Amino acid sequence: LRDVVTESGFVPIAAGAFIGEHSFTADIAHQRPDAEDRQCAQTFGQGILSQLDALESVSNLPPLLVPGNVPYMDYKLLKNVSPATDEDICTRCGICASRCPTGAISLQGNTMVTDASQCILCCACVKQCLIGARELKDERIDKIRGMLLAKFSERKEPEFFYPSI
Repeated sequence: LRDVVTESGFVPIAAGAFIGEHSFTADIAHQRPDAEDRQCAQTFGQGILSQLDALESVSNLPPLLVPGNVPYMDYKLLKNVSPATDEDICTRCGICASRCPTGAISLQGNTMVTDASQCILCCACVKQCLIGARELKDERIDKIRGMLLAKFSERKEPEFFYPSI
């Protein structure tokens, strides 16, 4: 994101890596951000204000260093993978379709249809389905879930990055 905003002519003054529930599994960072995370965000915002108050000009800031891959590696979406609807329990309420940020879900006849080519695997439809009729089932996703659970089950705290002044 730092690179995107810089390319758009902005000067990033700080960055934060906040924790949120993973889209593939609620077992990682369940119900995060939580109250403690929100307090960290408040502290982060106050830290940014303090830095800005101490600056004569944003143009005097050194480049913001944020760990990670630079340039950012392309994210390769899994092709033809999307959550499916269990038509036996689906009530066709349309919540899944209304929550889908790409409009990949529609009611066609009496069936909820997902256009996998439009799905970004955010799983908003799965998390918002009140009766559990949406599920992401794919052995590739199951492998990713397993790796995530093995490596990231312990609570992680937000990280903050400020320029070296």
